[in-house]
Amino acid sequence: MQSLQAGDQALFPLNIPLFPKCTLQLQIFEQRYIKMISACLRSGSSFTVCLLREGFEKQEVLVNADSPAKNESIFYSIGTSAKIIDFGQMPNGLLSISLRGEQRQRLDQIHQQADGLWLAKTGNLEEVNVCNGEVLPIWAAVLKSLIQSGVVSCSEAELYDHPELAMNYFAMYAPLPSHLKQSLLEIDDLQIRWQRLQEFTAQSLIKV
Repeated sequence: MQSLQAGDQALFPLNIPLFPKCTLQLQIFEQRYIKMISACLRSGSSFTVCLLREGFEKQEVLVNADSPAKNESIFYSIGTSAKIIDFGQMPNGLLSISLRGEQRQRLDQIHQQADGLWLAKTGNLEEVNVCNGEVLPIWAAVLKSLIQSGVVSCSEAELYDHPELAMNYFAMYAPLPSHLKQSLLEIDDLQIRWQRLQEFTAQSLIKV
């Protein structure tokens, strides 16, 4: 990976947003991201996971896109910094990593390096308020399934003790369209995020 300029943060575009305090398991096969992960492991630094806009998969791969305006339109402008908490090699030879979401970030001046890695200037976004309310039965059923399958690496008791974590995990992994998950990530007020996710559930947008 090329040396980053001051203030630049490496971006890892995905088709799912990463929420704060949640974990995500990935297999890495592209050279630009293998180099990025190696550099982060050596330095102990983080990178930013951002959601790729639907239909822009080909543009994301292209090196040196036409203009900054075009680059900005490929990704949503709010992502989450990610810390690598575990890594290893899969039986298929691919690099496996586990991430933990840290701080939500606003992305500006998105641009691409010659090696294909995307970068941006980032600024931390604070969250306010706390979650008040009971975890809905459908949330509990989905979260229990995620725990049993090893996708979520905590206990049911932990999720009930930390409603914010339960909400973020459910918002991240529930069968919702990606743009709706992103809309939840972009809400600063945790109680409003909780209410909006309840609304999505009540409107039968989530089916299990």
